[in-house]
Amino acid sequence: MLQILKNPKARAAIGLSFFAGLVPSEGEGAEVGRMHCHHAASEGSVYRIHVGPTKTSAREAAIPICEPLRKILDELRRADGNPGSGWILRAANGGELPLDLNKLARRVIAPALKRAGIQWHGFRPQRTGVITAITGLSHDGGLAAKGLARHSNIATTAAHYIQSIPEATVQATIQLGQA
Repeated sequence: MLQILKNPKARAAIGLSFFAGLVPSEGEGAEVGRMHCHHAASEGSVYRIHVGPTKTSAREAAIPICEPLRKILDELRRADGNPGSGWILRAANGGELPLDLNKLARRVIAPALKRAGIQWHGFRPQRTGVITAITGLSHDGGLAAKGLARHSNIATTAAHYIQSIPEATVQATIQLGQA
């Protein structure tokens, strides 16, 4: 797993998926100029090389950037030469195209996890996991999770993302994060 930890693009892709709850197309479409100190906004998504709008207008809402994600993105920005604009996750072609997260997962993330005895299930389970964790931590009936998911209706969040987690699991996860 150290290969993932040493690869700033892999770390950022996982960080955007988990901490910001972005789906892969939104992670690929995230732009440097749209990231700010405490939040980001996503106006676009990328499918292969096709850039378009987000799935819904609600997905254009601000995305909170927590401290671990801010550090990951700062490391990637430094590694990329401090660009002032363009894609956060840049392809190796100098940033003209966004990075293909499927290729990154296939070439870097999945093999590293396999060596560690962990099966890769893609970026989407991270989104579900963080939305479920936020629900357990916030005790607000799913409103914080709805905001992170950028759903226009809490019913969507409840039906498709929030899963029941035992309190002991939530506490263990909190302790792991602090460690």
